[in-house]
Amino acid sequence: PGTYSGTGARECNLCVQGSFINQSNQSSCTRCPAPTTTTGVGRTFCDACLKLYFWNSLAWESRSFKIEDEESQSIECCVPCEDLCDIDDEACVDCSNGTAVLETLDVERGWWRATRTSLTVYKCIFDRSCRGGPFVKKQCFEGHTGALCGACKSQYDYDIARNRCVECRSSQEGLKRVGNLAILMTSVVIVIFVWVYMFCR
Repeated sequence: PGTYSGTGARECNLCVQGSFINQSNQSSCTRCPAPTTTTGVGRTFCDACLKLYFWNSLAWESRSFKIEDEESQSIECCVPCEDLCDIDDEACVDCSNGTAVLETLDVERGWWRATRTSLTVYKCIFDRSCRGGPFVKKQCFEGHTGALCGACKSQYDYDIARNRCVECRSSQEGLKRVGNLAILMTSVVIVIFVWVYMFCR
């Protein structure tokens, strides 16, 4: 399996990428039905998907189909990437390289999903809250956490103007700012006092 031999040939050849064979003593390989393909040469079944589709390992594990069926093969395992997005007509994952797999989907920036096997990707609410990427535990920008990266971590506060979580200023820095403001106000009072004094002379 995974190899074929032409008529009169002494050696077997590996099936090229995108084709398979799961029986012995065959003279040719079978092309994978779209949108399936293979991850390499010499495969006994179609174990990958073409661009714009991802390999659904959950469907593979359930195995409600027969890979011996040359017409359908593992076609149920290939799902359109656009079906993942909770908002229609928007790209939430990058499936342009043709090697997308459910557990390592490259989520676009501004989108979030709950687990490595989630079949829905959600649009984030806050700016610069969701960094995306293939790692679920690292998909939130610094200071953000929780569902949709919509909560602020400890020592971070929500900044309305920036529409994201920003680091809280230290008490020492806060005192410094208060001190500077006090100096400024004192200077203003002195200037006004001098101006009034000069004007009333």
